[in-house]
Amino acid sequence: MEGNILSHNFEIHKGNKMVATVNKKWFAFADTYGADIADDEDQPFILALVSVIDQVLHDNNHNNS
Repeated sequence: MEGNILSHNFEIHKGNKMVATVNKKWFAFADTYGADIADDEDQPFILALVSVIDQVLHDNNHNNS
């Protein structure tokens, strides 16, 4: 992964190939993400990965307060 994971704006790479870009939308009432995933990639896996990253960051924020 490259980018700013803490601000939820990052790219996911497989080797030298970028396979997805992820951006969190801050204007929504709930957490909303935009994910652009390459057609030839395992899209459910990438979405699950983004969900896990969000949960880890959410858990860390609540444990540090």
